[in-house]
Amino acid sequence: MTWSQRMNWAIDYIETHLDSDLSIEDVANAAYCSKYHFHRMFFANFKITCAEYIRKRKLTLAAAELLNTSDSIVDIALKFGYKSPNAFARAFRNVHGINPSKARVEGNSLSSYKRVVAPKDNQVGESMNYKIIQVPEFNLIGKSKSFEYESFGSDGPKFWKEYVASKDYKKLIQLNNGQPCPITMLLCFQLIFQ
Repeated sequence: MTWSQRMNWAIDYIETHLDSDLSIEDVANAAYCSKYHFHRMFFANFKITCAEYIRKRKLTLAAAELLNTSDSIVDIALKFGYKSPNAFARAFRNVHGINPSKARVEGNSLSSYKRVVAPKDNQVGESMNYKIIQVPEFNLIGKSKSFEYESFGSDGPKFWKEYVASKDYKKLIQLNNGQPCPITMLLCFQLIFQ
């Protein structure tokens, strides 16, 4: 089973469940992979997070229902998982640029986010030539920090920014005037899954 197949299974699952509560765990299970790997591979394939994709697809379908049915805005908001009309209106405005009540007015234009499809990967992997070499012993200097999975997206970049601005990092850079050398600089992020 390829990642392309897994991503298409996930997309099929999402598309058939857009009018219900969707969790990333459920979508990852449909792709037969962990939440962590699914999140990374989804973004790598489609350049959008799964949560953002789901939100945009739900709001695209909600707009179509506003145009093609006489259902109330509240009913449409509830159908697509919004607990309040205000939350729906805010999300709708962010995607379409107008309030849901204005969507039914003739002449207003709405955005549409199409269903994505992962490319079929029928290609044979490329050959890679490599050789194992011995290198002399070297020192490894760095800094590490552990992150919870949920907080890594916001706390990881913040930690990196603070570390790069720190005196410790500047000292490491000065060891060889910022050039590659036997003293290798390293920063490790360790994810803890719970």
